[in-house]
Amino acid sequence: MNLIPRIIPGALNNANKDAIDWNHHGHLAYGCQSTIVVLDSQSFRVLQCMEKYHDLITKVKWFPDYFYHNLEDSYSLKLASADSNGNILIWDVYKSSVQCEFRDGNKPITDMLWYACDNNPQLLLVVHSPNIVILWNTQTGTKIWRIVYDQERQKDVETFQQIIQDPFNHQRAILLGQSSLAFIEDFSPINTPSGQNRRFYISNTNNNNNNNGNKANPSSNNNGRTPSISSTSSQLTTRLKTIIEGTEHSKQDDQSSSSVVSLNDCIQILFHPMHRH
Repeated sequence: MNLIPRIIPGALNNANKDAIDWNHHGHLAYGCQSTIVVLDSQSFRVLQCMEKYHDLITKVKWFPDYFYHNLEDSYSLKLASADSNGNILIWDVYKSSVQCEFRDGNKPITDMLWYACDNNPQLLLVVHSPNIVILWNTQTGTKIWRIVYDQERQKDVETFQQIIQDPFNHQRAILLGQSSLAFIEDFSPINTPSGQNRRFYISNTNNNNNNNGNKANPSSNNNGRTPSISSTSSQLTTRLKTIIEGTEHSKQDDQSSSSVVSLNDCIQILFHPMHRH
């Protein structure tokens, strides 16, 4: 491994808060200011420091492990990273060298995901703020497709915060927004998606009003007593059930509905890796 011993990691910046990822070898990669640090999670020893960025690092994502390799596609410890100015670098961690570099303007990057594909594992999905999804070939640095997911029912453009892919169906993906979940069924490593999606809206209007009422009159809830554990568990179960089994409806339906769940409490979504959906 080509080490760079002159770099000593220091304090983090607030922009580095989402720049962290852990691979199956126990290597932890994180962004420290404009430097990428790789350390051993067992010994907490810094293994590698890589620097080429001038802006703050906002995302890092390890290349997934594959157990079959040949001479043309040999194994390498690969990492994708992005900075606050929209620059994306593909690293060879062993050599501390950049294999490829590309960008699409200077819009902030909210998430990255290695596209699961049998034919070409070198594809990277990148979500640009607010609603742009791009598929890149990380070997050539070429853009395969670019799609903008508009939201017809809202005047304000919603920012997507995360993207996940169904491990059993590579065409299916979910985009987590600020107030909705967007279900996509036509992802492809070759053809540009149609832009159509099923949108599930979840509002928190009544929930906020109830919270304000409880703060104004603590005794109105359970005669001033702290809610029981069973009550809290029931509320959590109801929230999860509504998110998982949620029905597609408009924003007007959200405002008139009495059973409301706050998506602001949802910060991450995940497909079950062993259960086919």
